[in-house]
Amino acid sequence: MTLRELIQRALDIASQGLGPLDRAALETAVEPILPIVFGEVGDFYASREHTRSLLRRTKDLVVANGVVQLSDDVLTRYICDAVLYDPTDTTKRYSLVPWESLVRESLDDRLGYFAVEGEATLHVVEPYEEFDPTVGPDVALKLSVPCALEIPALDTNIDMPAEVTDELLRRLVNALRPVSK
Repeated sequence: MTLRELIQRALDIASQGLGPLDRAALETAVEPILPIVFGEVGDFYASREHTRSLLRRTKDLVVANGVVQLSDDVLTRYICDAVLYDPTDTTKRYSLVPWESLVRESLDDRLGYFAVEGEATLHVVEPYEEFDPTVGPDVALKLSVPCALEIPALDTNIDMPAEVTDELLRRLVNALRPVSK
């Protein structure tokens, strides 16, 4: 389903029993409501451990000197559900640790580690290496992590599981209904 189809379906449901002028008012209200609805649905699924995986996307990371900035859509609050891996060497294992542990503790060097500093700075330590804030690996990795819902272009398919799309539709309809009353 494209975003345009989702909007049309929501308008059809929300405008049942309304006149053409009310339908026009709903059509005007849709665009400003979309970011709110997408945000609410994203928060709803992210806040529940058993549905958070529905928001998972795989990000290509180019780690330079052991550091990479995460994109704004990465939900770092739920980084505990992330998996970091090297697609060229799947024998490597990376473990998430708190930033303080990476900096202060002695960790098992058989594993690689990753930690988030601040809001969106990811630090990576390769297996059999020690953390050094001035020197780190240059490596291409993949991070599978929960991400915020993005509003696609109108004629672009909504690339989400059906239950997320259904929830978007339900909430969009409910958000439009008060406008008409």
